[in-house]
Amino acid sequence: MRLRTVTMARAISLALNQPVAALDSNTGLFVAGMTLIYVTAAYCDEFELVENGIVRAADRNGIAQSIVRATANALLAQMDRPYDPKYLIPEITVLVRDMIVALKRTLAKNKSGNCKDYGDNGVEAGMLRRKNGRR
Repeated sequence: MRLRTVTMARAISLALNQPVAALDSNTGLFVAGMTLIYVTAAYCDEFELVENGIVRAADRNGIAQSIVRATANALLAQMDRPYDPKYLIPEITVLVRDMIVALKRTLAKNKSGNCKDYGDNGVEAGMLRRKNGRR
């Protein structure tokens, strides 16, 4: 994951009452960053996920696929979408929930500016692309 995406995820996760310390720092930052990317794709109309972008980022950062599955299922659960509970890890589910709440607050304050910042970082990290095809 690129430094700016990690820095943004770290800043938001530090603002949460739930410490990322429940997970090792690499895992916690990845979960926070993956949540940031998914929320950006869901709430910012101009961005969409790059196919396999998250999986490639996990591989580059030494994140086990079980963590990616747990984070993806926690995201689905938070969005009231079908998910597989056998993949949930409680510490990851709590971090995802708290990150979504914090991100929704920041987007409510300045959706346009934050979408641009979060989206640009996701594009730079190879996990998002602009829907209009611009890089």
